[in-house]
Amino acid sequence: MYMNPFTFSGSSNTHWLSRLIVRGVRAVFDRADLASERARLREMSDAQLDDLGLNRSAARREAMRPFWQGTRCP
Repeated sequence: MYMNPFTFSGSSNTHWLSRLIVRGVRAVFDRADLASERARLREMSDAQLDDLGLNRSAARREAMRPFWQGTRCP
């Protein structure tokens, strides 16, 4: 039986691509959320930061980090 090499039969050939796309989209949304959280840190009062266990300088350092540095502060 002849199988055309230019057509994909489905799941196994394209599964890795769909997983890669989903992972990339999730990463983009995660980085956008992180950037938004860091922007909110800049707007918080000292009392709000204290409730989170942060001081103004720690919040400023976290807020100034670029979005591609993905880990959140402890």
